[in-house]
Amino acid sequence: MDLGLFPRPKLGVSFCSGVFCNRTFDMYICWPDGFPGTTVNVSCPWYLPWQSRVRDRYAFRYCSDNGSWLLDLVSQGPWADSSQCAEDDVVRHSIQRKLRFVYTAGYTLSLISLVAFLLSHRKLRCTRNYIHVNLFSSFILRAISVLLKDSFTDSPDSESVPCRAAQLLLHYSVASSWYWLLVEGIFLYTLLVLSVFSPTKSYRLYLMIGWGMAEGIMCLCLCRCWRQNSNMGFWWILRAPLLLTKSTLILIPMLGVHEIVLALVTDEMAEGTLRYLKLSVELFFGSVQGFLVAVLYCFINREVSGQQVNSFSPSEIT
Repeated sequence: MDLGLFPRPKLGVSFCSGVFCNRTFDMYICWPDGFPGTTVNVSCPWYLPWQSRVRDRYAFRYCSDNGSWLLDLVSQGPWADSSQCAEDDVVRHSIQRKLRFVYTAGYTLSLISLVAFLLSHRKLRCTRNYIHVNLFSSFILRAISVLLKDSFTDSPDSESVPCRAAQLLLHYSVASSWYWLLVEGIFLYTLLVLSVFSPTKSYRLYLMIGWGMAEGIMCLCLCRCWRQNSNMGFWWILRAPLLLTKSTLILIPMLGVHEIVLALVTDEMAEGTLRYLKLSVELFFGSVQGFLVAVLYCFINREVSGQQVNSFSPSEIT
């Protein structure tokens, strides 16, 4: 299709036929009204950190003859070409390398601390500590899946089975870790308010919530090694429960404050500097969550330390 460039309509211009494409904002650019059968061009957004290098470039949309914006066959949303406004590959790759270093170091620290705790506290026997162990296991699985994912997805267009399996494991482990944090809150609530429930029966329910609910929401429509979503409607199947779960983290301010703030900033809204700020905060706190949980729940927890000492028999102590 040969798309001819058409300048932005001036204010006050009327469309005699009554057919035109409505002005809209797609969380990236404000698009003006468009004449049917023409391409609408808009200058690159002013807020981009690299705006000085793209100030003379444009983004494009095509207004169809029927007065509707041309749809993208993959995403089923309005088609737009903003490639001229994209940042330079050198700058983008530099930022991506820095972010990757930060979260790799964080997940490695979390993995080491969690494994060290599980190996040194193998004799803890109570429902609360069983829940802790499952929570730690979900964070260990999350750290391993991130490290595996990076090793399989160096090629952006990889469609291999190991690549998809690693990405599926990542989605599952992330969801499970949030649900086990939710279980921690539910368990504390039952101790304080609903003490009539049997700990054994409740633990089975906790297992279903922590590991089962994450599995139940993995029906996503993904492409390119299942790293990118082609339909945002399906993505909310995974996103909505996680946003609701994150709101319960008031019990642990170090883990929950940034999630409460960033929950209002979706991926579609974050562009430019805001996007990099959101990614930096999420990747840093997400990667060290396992380490923080191990410290808060175990290494400085007197109850856990005391129970570990009491679990030794006299013969083992002597």
